[in-house]
Amino acid sequence: MKITENSPAAKRLEQLIRQDEINREESSLLSDFLDHHFDEIDSQLLSTIHKALSLPIEKSYSQAILSTLDIDPDEEELKKLLECGFLSDVCLLSAKDFLGNPYLKKIRLKEKRSGKWSLSWNYFLPYEGFLLKATESKGKEKDYALKDAIAFFPEKVDYPVVLEKDHVWMSVTPYEIETMKEPLKKATGKVLALGLGLGYYPFMALEKKEVEEVVVVEKDKDVLSLFEKEILPQFPRKKITLIHADAKDYLEKKNTTFDTTFFDIHSTAEDSLESYLLALKERKRTGNVSFWIESSTLSFLRQLVLLLLEMELEKDSTVPEGTKEEQNLFLCMRKNLQDRVLTSAEEVDLLLSDSLLQELLLNCENG
Repeated sequence: MKITENSPAAKRLEQLIRQDEINREESSLLSDFLDHHFDEIDSQLLSTIHKALSLPIEKSYSQAILSTLDIDPDEEELKKLLECGFLSDVCLLSAKDFLGNPYLKKIRLKEKRSGKWSLSWNYFLPYEGFLLKATESKGKEKDYALKDAIAFFPEKVDYPVVLEKDHVWMSVTPYEIETMKEPLKKATGKVLALGLGLGYYPFMALEKKEVEEVVVVEKDKDVLSLFEKEILPQFPRKKITLIHADAKDYLEKKNTTFDTTFFDIHSTAEDSLESYLLALKERKRTGNVSFWIESSTLSFLRQLVLLLLEMELEKDSTVPEGTKEEQNLFLCMRKNLQDRVLTSAEEVDLLLSDSLLQELLLNCENG
């Protein structure tokens, strides 16, 4: 790949690299808060900030996050982050609204174990911070700045989980509810759900009059067993079929057509590349295919391509740190783009568009 020096493409890229550095700094600070300081905010701290600054509770919470991270509010770098929207989307949630969700109202779980998996309950502490929405890009007009939403309850709130050897693997929280809203809007007719979890998606899909039946594919027998015994009997009396199979194998062998397909066989954007490939190929065949936290996966891919462009600009031919899968994808993208010449800003933005990122991923899988 070639980027002409001092060209509009090079200038556009330098602009995007500056924003990408801000994105990475925001992600690092947010991860630090969510991993290490999520439970350090309480009513006393919020009251102190509110009285001192006369801010609404959500704005006071943003200030409280900065306080837990021990960041100087007058630091120039922080001012840049705040100007770009860091901590601008903070939501006070209602426990009543959350617990009024149809799934949580209907499904009553008892603690049970099957193999390495167990059904249990976890909880949010009062004022504990957590992610509310999937990370998404604000688009090329905002230089692909990332947008994250943080939420909290003012009281202790319980929520159901599936544990894998005492580690939370699946749950029904405001994050799951929020990130499945769009896929559920698209659910119609005969629905294929790849990945079971606690059955939130199939339950909510079956609540829709437009949905006739749901077929769920889950590769773990114990997860299926727990679901069949403890949760399925509480489901709406609509047709639901459970299949024990690997998603990839099932898609390759299936001879049934579906009106809707939903992929939920990953837990983060970083571990979603293989399943996203499956989803993209299925989308070419059937059209109505949704992918859980797709915006986060696309943001992750965009960051990878931006890194490739930055290294090309600096004439750096090394391989960046990352998982083996990420490094292989990086090398494949570098190879596929080696003959591309970028001269205009539009060409740079096109390369970072959703459709081109998807094409790059598909080309690497095919290669």
